[in-house]
Formats: sequence, structure tokens, C-alpha cells
Amino acid sequence: MHVLVIGGTGMLKGIVEYYVKRGEKVTVVARKESRLLQLKQEMKELKGDIHCIAVDYKDTEKLEQELTTAIEVFGAFSYSFNWIHSDATETPYVLARLLNRISKECTYVRILGSRAAHPEKGLDERELFNKLFPNIKYQEVVLGFMIEGDESRWLTNNEICQGIRKAVTRPQDRFIVGIVRPWSSRP
Repeated sequence: MHVLVIGGTGMLKGIVEYYVKRGEKVTVVARKESRLLQLKQEMKELKGDIHCIAVDYKDTEKLEQELTTAIEVFGAFSYSFNWIHSDATETPYVLARLLNRISKECTYVRILGSRAAHPEKGLDERELFNKLFPNIKYQEVVLGFMIEGDESRWLTNNEICQGIRKAVTRPQDRFIVGIVRPWSSRP
């Protein structure tokens, strides 16, 4: 199995670790080469392998070139976990187009912040992605928040990674980690 993780040196580090512990090949995309090297060093004793790509995912041309090379060398992606900020509007589509063409049968997990669940301005592109990219399984994971007593807080990185792992075992195309309602309770 070959797994892609965009955001794997930060919030999604636990996803990288999970698959590397299982002995899988994991390609990690991050901007800073130093963070990629640190990640690789931290996980060098684990069974799997980490392939690092130091590129800003907003540079879609370079991202596509690097991912195409990774697929040629290590095989098609089975999963693609993507924490792509909303200011990189082209990147999710460029990535989905590549996976749809080359990594057929890939599960494309798009991780979205709680704003995607806003009652009036939410983002839901499931229908569009399914229509445009029929060879991939598109899934949205929305990161919510937690309420503890009278206080609310954002999810921890560990809660996020556990929630994402749980989401990919479910057949639903949108999964919420934590809660997103009541909207007024967001931290």
C-alpha cells in the first residue's frame, strides 16, 4: 500500500505514524525540508518507509510532477489524506485529477476545518468531486470541536488523527470529528 499525506509533519503526523508502523510506504508533502527530515528521523525505527516531498502545495505544477514521480517509483496511492488550506483553491482539484487519472480506486480524504459546516456558508463539494472524478472515492472529514462542561475547545492532533482513521472505516462520504453544533459554541 502507498499512502499520501499532505500535512504530515504537523497535524496529520499521527496518520503518517499509523501507516508507517503498519509497514506501509508513505509519501509526505510539506513545505519545509527540515521538518520532513525530522519526521523521517523520528520514525526511522518503524517498519514502513517515508518518502519526503518538500514542496509548497500551492505550486500545483511542481506538486503534480513530484507526486507523479512518487507514483511511478512506489506505485499508485491507496489513500490520500489532504489538509489543504482554503487559500489554495486549485490544489484539491489538481490532486483529485491526478489521482483520478493515475491512482484509480484511491480514497481521497479531504480534511476541512469547522467552517465547512457553517449553517449558512458551509462547503460541501462531494457531489462535484464525485461527478468530476469518478475513479476515486471522495470523502470529506470536517474537524469540529469539543465541549467539556461549560467550555469548548478545538480538537487535539491526536483526536483529529483518531477521527480520520475512524472515518476511513465508515462508508459515509462526510464524517465529522467532534461536533459542529451548536455553531455558537465554537471556541
